[in-house]
Amino acid sequence: MHDRKGSWYIGMSDGHIKDMTPDTVLIINLAFADLFYSAISLPFMFTTYYRLSQTERDPWEEGNTNCKVSAFIRYANAIAEWTTLGLMALERCVTIYNFRNCRGPSRFFTTFKTICYCCSIWLLAIFLQLPTFFDKFGTFGYNADFVKCDFIDVNETQSLISPRMVFFALESAVPCVLILIGYLVILFQVYSSSAALSIFG
Repeated sequence: MHDRKGSWYIGMSDGHIKDMTPDTVLIINLAFADLFYSAISLPFMFTTYYRLSQTERDPWEEGNTNCKVSAFIRYANAIAEWTTLGLMALERCVTIYNFRNCRGPSRFFTTFKTICYCCSIWLLAIFLQLPTFFDKFGTFGYNADFVKCDFIDVNETQSLISPRMVFFALESAVPCVLILIGYLVILFQVYSSSAALSIFG
């Protein structure tokens, strides 16, 4: 149920009622992404460097499934994490705007909707990597230039749109636009409030 602040109450198994806000959901999602990266991606990268130090050849043979899965998880995780940061900036922008104009809780960022946003981000991040994972749009494998499992596209120099370009647009451009819009609106709200308060000295 909703309270006056727009929070959702979630019943626990022991009967305890816990209050969860949209901010909490976004922070938990970021923590999950960091945990995912630390528990899966970092150990695999360490394994790659260790195997590379033990042999003069590539640490992963061409088409190695583990290497492909590692790159798939790392890039899907990166898209999810950075997009969540952009969503967090947007949520703060909307919250401050509503608070300043006495509109109450935002109907776009209830806890339930924020959970749906976070789940959608993960599903989209995974879905967008599937064509590369199944070798339909580039491929994943060991990239000696970056010394890790990464994008490999033999026609990358001849293609106008490469998997790497698409990834960096999704990982960087979209979150940066959300963050830029969110914090510019916040700064405008702060400036407007300060200007209004200056009238009263």
